[in-house]
Amino acid sequence: GIAAYVGGAEEVVQVDISKSVLEWAKDNLRMNSDNYSGTMRFICEDVREFLKREARRVREGKRCYDTIIIDPPSFGSGKKSSFSIKRDFPELVRSSLSILAEG
Repeated sequence: GIAAYVGGAEEVVQVDISKSVLEWAKDNLRMNSDNYSGTMRFICEDVREFLKREARRVREGKRCYDTIIIDPPSFGSGKKSSFSIKRDFPELVRSSLSILAEG
């Protein structure tokens, strides 16, 4: 996400279930973003829930995403669920495609 922002992305949305990972990303942003004017949002949430909400937004006519970077862990767990790359990655990709702009 930081590389996209520094590369000139108008808006970057970084989603992670881990607050500490997002704090690390915020630190990296502060160290690498002196002259950039885009928007960088950090959302602490299970990405699967985020994608469901964004899919509803897109169906309502809101803007799609131009690029999606998927970088999941091999395994992760939150308060309500766990993530396994073997089990959950195909659905993660399908959900991401539902909010991706054509072309």
